[in-house]
Amino acid sequence: MEKLTSMTFDSSQDAANFKSDLVGSWKLLLETGDSNAGVTGCAGPWYSSVLGQTQTFLKPDPMAIFSGNKDALYFMETVEVIANAKEGSATAASVKGGFIISPDLSVIESYTRREHGSHLFPELLPAATNEWSCTYLSSTMRVSLSSEGSSYRVYERVEYSEAEEAVKELLQTSVEVDPEAVAEDVVEEAEEVNPEDDPNDDRPMWQKRIDKADGVKRTAAGTPINNWGPPPTTR
Repeated sequence: MEKLTSMTFDSSQDAANFKSDLVGSWKLLLETGDSNAGVTGCAGPWYSSVLGQTQTFLKPDPMAIFSGNKDALYFMETVEVIANAKEGSATAASVKGGFIISPDLSVIESYTRREHGSHLFPELLPAATNEWSCTYLSSTMRVSLSSEGSSYRVYERVEYSEAEEAVKELLQTSVEVDPEAVAEDVVEEAEEVNPEDDPNDDRPMWQKRIDKADGVKRTAAGTPINNWGPPPTTR
């Protein structure tokens, strides 16, 4: 932690140069702090956690709007592998959008598309955001500090194919099922009392079966229940 806080970053450099230096793929190596919610927003439940993350920054293509390919309109993607201890599974989640550099060189990632497993979510309105400032950047490593100043993320620069391979490997992770998580979905059903076993019903067993067969409902004492409603009003 002391080493992370001692790293330096040139905050006086040109924003365009900084933005250009971010372009490429990055693999998360380390995250400090207690939060493990990630960026995609798919690790919200207590039994979910982020196993790993990759990010890809792209240069916007001004001609993308004419390509007809909607994916070409995104120039920022974050992919996370989410462990689910209720299902005992590891699934990929991703968000796509863009990023901007503010005058003080802080970074705002903005996402309008989310996918988790086989589920494609509607456009995110308002967009989901992730804000951070850079505390160190080289040709091989990036260190970011959350906007709240509570956690650091350390990334390694990798080729896009390496980022894809890292995600595939994490998807093979064996996730142990947590019995407490499974118990959240268990609804205990009250046992239905069999009228024939009601200790307060003193009708003979043969009478109970006859009444059950012909649909007659009786009180526990055997008196027929009148469901005809109130008598008609006399004129």
